[in-house]
Amino acid sequence: MNIVIFTDTYFPKIDGIAVSIQNFTGHLIKRGFRFVICTPSYDLPSYEKINESLHIVRFADAPLPSYPDVKIVIPSRSRLDRALTIFKPDLIHVQTPGLLGQYGIFAARMLGIPVYGTYHTLISEQTSYLSALKIPGVNDILQNFVPDFLSNTIRGLDELSNQIFIREMIKTYASAFYNLCDLVISPSMAIEKELVKQHIFRPIKVISNGIDLSRFSNRIRTIENNTSYTFIHAGRLSYEKNVEVVIKAFLQIIKVFNNAKLIICGDGPALSFLKNQAVDAGQQIEFRGLIHQNELPEYYNHSHIFITASTMETQGIVVLEALASGLPCVGVDAYALPELIKHNVNGKIVPPFRPDEMADAVLSILASKEQYIEFSQQAIQTAASHKLENSIDDLEQLYKSLDSQNS
Repeated sequence: MNIVIFTDTYFPKIDGIAVSIQNFTGHLIKRGFRFVICTPSYDLPSYEKINESLHIVRFADAPLPSYPDVKIVIPSRSRLDRALTIFKPDLIHVQTPGLLGQYGIFAARMLGIPVYGTYHTLISEQTSYLSALKIPGVNDILQNFVPDFLSNTIRGLDELSNQIFIREMIKTYASAFYNLCDLVISPSMAIEKELVKQHIFRPIKVISNGIDLSRFSNRIRTIENNTSYTFIHAGRLSYEKNVEVVIKAFLQIIKVFNNAKLIICGDGPALSFLKNQAVDAGQQIEFRGLIHQNELPEYYNHSHIFITASTMETQGIVVLEALASGLPCVGVDAYALPELIKHNVNGKIVPPFRPDEMADAVLSILASKEQYIEFSQQAIQTAASHKLENSIDDLEQLYKSLDSQNS
């Protein structure tokens, strides 16, 4: 079966979408599927043949001024035609609702073939990147050349616009986009419910992104009389991930455990902001930058608790990785996180934007050796229920059901 994937984000940019695409395509190729991946160029050659079953067609792109890591592809009918003629596709699978996602919908209609869409990201929660205030230099102008009363008014209006108008506009657009798909894939039940609330009326199938359990220790953790705890946060350092809340919680934790460390793995547009937030912790907060996938399991192995304050997870691959490493987790009560971090089972769930309660949750986990061990055992069990092979089986069945309908 031949499938063309359209995605507005892919390697060399590392994020959950890229990892998910890599995992699914890599395993399904072994089962006889063939893929073409259409993605931004990231300054790489326009075409690459990985092997007989995997080809990559890259479209020229330009950075979004307010978030340079986000690429806006430049239309190219010749590259689209090339992607669609490497082999005759049976299905288009769009992974993002950006311009390349739109090209995918167009290609499916042009060829008269079905199109599936995976809802990876809550783009309505990323409105800050559409703000003119995120364009480099704009904040400097407001701060240095505009009177305070006017600058504050501009910032207030910008925030109000993002919260009300732009967010609702994006929700409307996303719903319209996914309603053009023949089937929508959701990585979690929480997001399935959200899609229904957003008036997406197409059939929805829940398929976890899954996790390759063999990459992680699956080891039950214990704590002795330890006062030198290490906490970890991993993922893209973007503003909507609210990593500053984790930092504020940690600043309270070290009042109790003054030898503790917080390791932050990842890179992104919020890095400088977060480093400023972490100044008061000195060397006890370490920014390790972008960590290769093969090295990340060791970081989990040397940590005691995983912490996240993100309010926009459609699933949370790094949370699954931490759970598979036997780490109790602390997260917030938003979207899909409570499906993975089960309160008082494998960790703690606290209200969003409450560093005080986040710190208390971490301290309460460490207060009991028996509870910590139980949480670690349950973390491993939770991760096991998201075994990658099961997710691949589910997607293969979904693809083949389409194939059988057409035969």
